[in-house]
Amino acid sequence: MGLDSPFLAADCLVALRDRCLESTDETACTARETLLFADGGYIIRCGWAKVVTFADPATCAIESVAGRCEAGLEDTQLDCGNRCNDGNSLQFSLRADVSGAELIEMGCATNGNYIDGPLGAHAAVGAEPKEFGTTCIDGVKPPAPPLCDCAPTACGAEWDE
Repeated sequence: MGLDSPFLAADCLVALRDRCLESTDETACTARETLLFADGGYIIRCGWAKVVTFADPATCAIESVAGRCEAGLEDTQLDCGNRCNDGNSLQFSLRADVSGAELIEMGCATNGNYIDGPLGAHAAVGAEPKEFGTTCIDGVKPPAPPLCDCAPTACGAEWDE
């Protein structure tokens, strides 16, 4: 597309995510070729994410816990941390997909770097703000969705990697 940044076009972000979603296991996911924009200023990588889907978000009743290949932005200056135990920070938090009743814990890059995601149309420059954001932390605008109240349950859920 000739973009210096994938964040300038929502359809680009959707295509990047769809590319990662094609991989159905962790090995294939993490083996996907890394894509570079702006001479490496933006590193887009597929990462294996823990996805907790809730049957009833009001009670935090879990429907399923599975792995899924998601697209994210690699940060070469930040080591991968624990999104459940590293405090209430923008980087180290779960992400919510309210429409899917999912809390997502992004995986790390194979080199140990942090991956921010999942990417999608919501991350595009100029995307319409929604009532709630996707980051499960306090004090952000728009605020974290009520689904984030289920974060402790999602963090404690076991899954087969």
